[in-house]
Amino acid sequence: MLTNQVRQLIRQRNRYADCYSKQADLIHLIGQRLLERLQLVTIEPEIIIELGSADGLLCRQLKKQYKSAKVIGVEPAVKLAKLANSHNGWFKKQPYLTALPDKLPLIDECAELVIVNLYPVWQ
Repeated sequence: MLTNQVRQLIRQRNRYADCYSKQADLIHLIGQRLLERLQLVTIEPEIIIELGSADGLLCRQLKKQYKSAKVIGVEPAVKLAKLANSHNGWFKKQPYLTALPDKLPLIDECAELVIVNLYPVWQ
């Protein structure tokens, strides 16, 4: 059952989906710095999950950095997940799931790397 706080968060994220990419400079900058830090770590993950993928930019950058990994974006707001999916090419489909972070439709411990960039603390 969704709490009022969770419903409000999803509504807010859906509301700013139309203008997200224009207003996400800080989030994108922090995501870029996160990618730079990950280059210092020796890891070759097979599966990467990004929680709160919003417009999907960080997922696409993770895929470039970890070419052999499967990168899965998870976004609870339907409009933001659609925005992320709109960046998919004809042949290369980046999967974006519409799900809550605490109710992922994935097998436990299926990913070697989980990324969270400025996503609200989930209770």
